[in-house]
Amino acid sequence: MVGGNGDGVVSPFETIDMPVTLTNIGEMTANNVVSDLGFEVANPYITLINTTSDFGDILPDCSSEGVPPFSFSVAGSCPNGDTIKFELDISDSAGNNWIRTFYTVVWSPELSFEGLIIDDTGEWRPNGILNPDETGDAVISLKNSNAYAHATGLNTVLRTNDSYITILDSIAAFADIAPGQTVENSSDVFVLQASSSLPYDHQVDMELHVTGDNIQDVIEQATGMTFSIGTKSMGAPILIRL
Repeated sequence: MVGGNGDGVVSPFETIDMPVTLTNIGEMTANNVVSDLGFEVANPYITLINTTSDFGDILPDCSSEGVPPFSFSVAGSCPNGDTIKFELDISDSAGNNWIRTFYTVVWSPELSFEGLIIDDTGEWRPNGILNPDETGDAVISLKNSNAYAHATGLNTVLRTNDSYITILDSIAAFADIAPGQTVENSSDVFVLQASSSLPYDHQVDMELHVTGDNIQDVIEQATGMTFSIGTKSMGAPILIRL
């Protein structure tokens, strides 16, 4: 597979060039071989773009790659693990006809929250906890749990409706995340500010909106993201839940 984000995997939001090679296992030359691409089973998430490839003359025990390659696009709503079942209708100038089927799987990155670090260096109580009336950098770690798809071109927006927290810088870019890898936004941090009236034991709901070459997702409190802010009379921390 060629195109998309270049990881060799078919993913949502991508347009794919799909070169196909045919092999002549017969004893005679197949002349002027042409193939049309269709579906063995209809797939509402796939739009076929180029459906015809020319393979020329294929000698016995030889192979030929079709020109131009077949191509298709994948809807952003395509489910992770969806199987695309293709069908090739192959013919030559002698009137021979062959039907061949094959399939490929659509894989999407699966991002999850792995941790958060608050850097409040220079504040009145620099302790890695966002206390009332403090401003701190927020570094979030994201893991890609999918075994096949790379997450690339990642941009994120951190959001909250909580009146005690102001997000001064809500936008951050993440480096590409390979399958099984964890990456943090240490070079492009979020910036949070806590209100001076932040109450003790206050929980804040936040969402991380993620867009990329092959993903659109919202990571929120359902993922179990938590981090501590605030003090009680210079004491215990306050939990913020993402």
